[in-house]
Amino acid sequence: MRRGFAFFLVLFLLTAVGPTAASETGATTLSACTTTQLNVVSYNISVATGSVGDLFWVADIGARACTLRGYPRASYWGNYGSVQSKKPAQPLVVGVTHGRRRFDFAGVAKERVLPTVTLSPGGAIASFWIFGTDMPGRLADGHQSRCIVSYEMWVSMSKGPSAVIVAPERAGNFDWCGSVTIYPVVAGDTGSDPPFPLDRMFGPTLP
Repeated sequence: MRRGFAFFLVLFLLTAVGPTAASETGATTLSACTTTQLNVVSYNISVATGSVGDLFWVADIGARACTLRGYPRASYWGNYGSVQSKKPAQPLVVGVTHGRRRFDFAGVAKERVLPTVTLSPGGAIASFWIFGTDMPGRLADGHQSRCIVSYEMWVSMSKGPSAVIVAPERAGNFDWCGSVTIYPVVAGDTGSDPPFPLDRMFGPTLP
């Protein structure tokens, strides 16, 4: 299970696009991004008393500029339980809800509309958060929440069956107990609109 802060960074994403802000303007003449033209990586996690937040970065690796708006879709592959298993990996059932704003550092502020984010090849990135818990708990119906140990996540940023495979940070797992909450994609690297400084979330030593 996750404890403390962990760090994972895909070098290609940093060298190809850098952690600069994607544009939220000029999007009206562009078509929506297809999942196959995007690269999604797990950047870092925030952990506090059982609450886990995964911050993901999104880059355009296709041949044209495009737009993103709204909530990514996520599914997981691995095993049920709270520890790694030798059993063959399988598709996992994980409840998903949508959140708009988590405190002051994730998602989109209430007074703002969901942004339309423009990405371009070799340009700036977009980002989004997924929050949940890695500790089992009692559900409203009296049952215990079901935990998963996931070895990869499938993310779709557009309509249709295509998805991007995302590996967990620190060569570990995506560990969830119960449902997760997905927040909308925004411009830039913080997963927050307005932006929230990354060094206040993860510390001043990040690149």
